[in-house]
Amino acid sequence: MKKKHVGCLVKLDPEYRQICFKIPTSSFFCSFIRCFRRTCFTVKLIKTLTCRMEYFPDSNAKYKDVNYWNERYRTEESFEWFGDFTKFKHLLKQHVGTEENILMLGCGNSALSYDMYQAGYTSITNVDYSSVCVESMAERHKDCAQLSWLCMDARRLAFPDGVFDVVLEKGTLDAMLVEESDPWKVSENAARLLHQVLLEDH
Repeated sequence: MKKKHVGCLVKLDPEYRQICFKIPTSSFFCSFIRCFRRTCFTVKLIKTLTCRMEYFPDSNAKYKDVNYWNERYRTEESFEWFGDFTKFKHLLKQHVGTEENILMLGCGNSALSYDMYQAGYTSITNVDYSSVCVESMAERHKDCAQLSWLCMDARRLAFPDGVFDVVLEKGTLDAMLVEESDPWKVSENAARLLHQVLLEDH
């Protein structure tokens, strides 16, 4: 019996060296593809983690230290805690009106505010207690009039009552609670801190 030759087209992604296959379907080659896909995913994940390792603090307590964040923001371009805009778009669309005044608490260098602006949200005030972060983000988005950037501590906000319709935070409270052993049973000090922040946002 004459053997059947099966061709394989390999394409390399220049950024991740990801291998893409275009081959006929067969059990052997499907298994081959799955194996390479897992390998490519692992390589991509390792590359991402390696790039982030330089920003990992030697202690979780550093996440509460403004000096840590200032140093980090001097070199880090952007980072999304818990996911980007696409992960929360359906919730924002359901609960937040595009004309509402929004306070982004602990904005960091996330692209969330800019992505919301692109999606039609017209008034977003971004605050962070890292001056390096605020200056960098203000310069980056200087052409977006609907986005404002202020250096301010979430525990001591300098806004009159009732200014904002919506307050958003993505990881800010988590950074304040990094030394808690159980996020569902916080200490009295942590409870007081959360109460203080929530009163500031009221």
